[in-house]
Amino acid sequence: MGASHSIHIANASSKDIYVMASLNPDWAVVDSIADIGVKFLLGAAAGNLATATATALIPGPSSTPPKQIKSLKDIFSCLEAARQLLSHKRAEAGVAMVDSFKRSAIHIPRGEFKNVMEREILGKHLSVDGIASLLSGNAKNVSLVVMSEDGGRVAMWNTNSDHSWVCTDCGEIRRSKYGTIWQVNDKGRKVRWAGN
Repeated sequence: MGASHSIHIANASSKDIYVMASLNPDWAVVDSIADIGVKFLLGAAAGNLATATATALIPGPSSTPPKQIKSLKDIFSCLEAARQLLSHKRAEAGVAMVDSFKRSAIHIPRGEFKNVMEREILGKHLSVDGIASLLSGNAKNVSLVVMSEDGGRVAMWNTNSDHSWVCTDCGEIRRSKYGTIWQVNDKGRKVRWAGN
């Protein structure tokens, strides 16, 4: 992916958001996180979350998160479980996972946007090898996980490496009109937030 490719995420929601990008949902993104402390926190949070989810009586469908985080898909499963725990007032394990994700993801304050494929932004979280893998010329599609600041909303989807998105409070993340950042493409793809 050369300099001509970028994925801008515009935050038109009422809360700050956090974004993590990877080559695909199964990419071992945790191996590419630069901060060893963050890797440890993610791992510990996942283990505590798996235990808390297994012992919590949460109504409705709920998947058990993995006990170890290896891929972006694992991170999303843990965030979804954390969201469910938080919505049912079982906060401790949920908050630990949300806080761990915040430390390893790209922060986008409300009313701002970022190119989540920019080398300098990725460098705050990923190792040199992780950045090289993600920015390689072969990456035509990228997987994204987005979480609201409080962990109440999460989403995961695959996108073209040259598409931009607008996060809204309307329960959706909307594709931007090509060549713009803030203009929503009314006929474009929509991704549903999981949660409130």
